Amino acid sequence: MTITYHDEVTQGSEEWHTMRRGILTASEVKKIFSLSNSTPCGATVKSGEPCSRSAEDGFKTCKQHRAQEDAATEHGLAWQITTNDKTRQHVYELAAQRISQYTEPSYIGDDMLRGWDDEIRARDKYSETYEPITEVGFVTSDDHGVMIGYSPDGLIGAHGLWECKSRRQKYQVETIVTGEVPQEHVLQIQTGLLVTDRTWLDYTSYSGGLPMCTIRVYPDADIQAAIIAAAVEFEAKVAATVMAFERLTADAVAYPATERVVQEEMYIGGDE
Repeated sequence: MTITYHDEVTQGSEEWHTMRRGILTASEVKKIFSLSNSTPCGATVKSGEPCSRSAEDGFKTCKQHRAQEDAATEHGLAWQITTNDKTRQHVYELAAQRISQYTEPSYIGDDMLRGWDDEIRARDKYSETYEPITEVGFVTSDDHGVMIGYSPDGLIGAHGLWECKSRRQKYQVETIVTGEVPQEHVLQIQTGLLVTDRTWLDYTSYSGGLPMCTIRVYPDADIQAAIIAAAVEFEAKVAATVMAFERLTADAVAYPATERVVQEEMYIGGDE
């Protein structure tokens, strides 16, 4: 396995964006996955009748009668490679980044701004309570025939990772009561463990004014095998798209070149 730690890179910097450009990253793996299973749920709802909806309808189908984490387990949902509009658009997004060597900026919302501040507070609290955290800019692995990147929130010793999420208070209460990592973060966590080949990851959920919650997560071989299969298939689609673009645009008359004009920056690219 070839794992490269880019310790000198600052997350959010131009160099960091350049390293991420055109490759699948841990936070984006959810764009090439879905939860799918054709087996009916079978759970009893308030009416007393068994739920006939299939797991293809997703977690929200059963929100009325059980927590999302329980639904995932009791419905027997399986991680599946998916091809939908979100996946197709991400194929074109990474292909465009490779072709243009440019990353389009994205909007900075209130949650992201709060998250930056909360991560600093959470890192200090974790280091004070448990172990010191070492910051690192970016980690890449080209094992399994595909390059995957990961921007960890921190490294812990020689074997651990740290991932922090700033949460709205209702979700913080839910995480503390259920004691489970929210399903929407599972793929990013498992991809981070896969890329770094580390033994465990501490997931910290932070919401100012409420107790901080840290849950230790270990590699899941089944999910990681699905991640690898999806990443290889996704990479083939991106590479094929780049080849098709280059073949078509070789005709400079049909596709005349243009010049990019970059406006004043009001946004920032990336979501890790």
